[in-house]
Amino acid sequence: MPNEPRPAEDLERMIALFEPLLGAESLDALLEQALQLIRPFMTAYAVAIFVTDGGSIVREAWLPKDESRRNRLRPHLLGLTHQSVQSGEPTTLPFPPGAPTGLTPHLVLLRARGRTLGTVCCTIIQGDPEHQQCSEALLQRFADLVADRIAALREQSDWRASRAQHERWFRQLDQHIRVLDRERQKFAALVSQDDVYVFVTDAHRTIQWVNRAVDMRFPAEGGAGNWIGRSCSELCARIAGAEWNGVCPVAQATETNQPAHAEFREETPDGERSLYATALPIKGPDGLPQEVVVMLQDLSDLETVRKSEARYRALFDQRQRAEERLGRLETRLRAVVASSPIVLFSVDRDGIITLSEGRGLAALGLEPGQQVGQSVFDLYQATPAVAENIRRALRGEEFSALVQVGAVAFDAHYAPLRDDAGEITGVLGVATDVTRSRRAAAQPRFDAAA
Repeated sequence: MPNEPRPAEDLERMIALFEPLLGAESLDALLEQALQLIRPFMTAYAVAIFVTDGGSIVREAWLPKDESRRNRLRPHLLGLTHQSVQSGEPTTLPFPPGAPTGLTPHLVLLRARGRTLGTVCCTIIQGDPEHQQCSEALLQRFADLVADRIAALREQSDWRASRAQHERWFRQLDQHIRVLDRERQKFAALVSQDDVYVFVTDAHRTIQWVNRAVDMRFPAEGGAGNWIGRSCSELCARIAGAEWNGVCPVAQATETNQPAHAEFREETPDGERSLYATALPIKGPDGLPQEVVVMLQDLSDLETVRKSEARYRALFDQRQRAEERLGRLETRLRAVVASSPIVLFSVDRDGIITLSEGRGLAALGLEPGQQVGQSVFDLYQATPAVAENIRRALRGEEFSALVQVGAVAFDAHYAPLRDDAGEITGVLGVATDVTRSRRAAAQPRFDAAA
């Protein structure tokens, strides 16, 4: 290192050279390059950079690379670093007896974006006070520049890790949605072709769906499909009269959250028929019944009943497991979406928004669900890239792309949704707010003239 002190005005000019050179893309490269840059401008016995995370030293770099010199100075400088990071204030104590004489330790904190990231320690040879003051000013400016770049690298690393996690959640959600959709289609196909009478009620005992057999055997006033929205007590009265031998299996299944059964007899032109009702509660993510599926079976053929009930129980068990898996995934996903700068969205094949969730909506001045039911093509006419990306995904392409919506930059991933026939039914996507990380990478915060 040069031994001649440099004037303060020269140091002001030279420090301005550091900023465009500190473009390292890794922490190790940054520390190595930073020490090489400061080497010509400081008269020091040794310079050390300690990078901390959670109170532990995660990286350190020395100039010069002299192992014996480092071993003599490191214990004292390491102790000063731990004290300074813990207290939040730079701590400087003289070297203890036995350390090299004629050296003065100086320490500045690496601070950026509200975080303490470590220290820069310098052992300066005692000399001219003016030169020492100049070196300290240079050390502080140098530390500010290095800290800002460390913070930017950490933000980029955190963003990459967050994006990878979101993509994993996205793929898992897509897979579970597809599994659940297949189970629902199996259920619908089976009950629509079987001779078992099936209907579904919600937790308030309002009919949500009936199969074709119910519509044909017990038609409602006004024709097929008119049971939907009515109380299940109306349908039960139509099927079994005023009561189910004194027990309503729908009420019992809702109250106990367990399967319930009832048996009754029906007079037909062909004689008396025995019917057996099974009410199965369908649980939501909270474990409480959200719906009840009721099956009416003809006991006149007990062998058919046993086989049919076994098939239905296996089918409902599969659906229940799929519902529970989806519920757990949705709970975990909602926690991630609520705490991360992302937007989880979906549109149907016509571009109508069906899902809009995530903390990332706040950057656009939106609330979760605010845009549901509206056309994505109408809402984002001023941002053609959004509409084009949706059209690409609706054509069957899965991809990621950067999108600028006003002042906010998003890294968005798009995937087409398909039914069992392979037909595209919409688009599911996740967009991560990368505005801050892109600004940090493009516009370093160090101002050499400050």
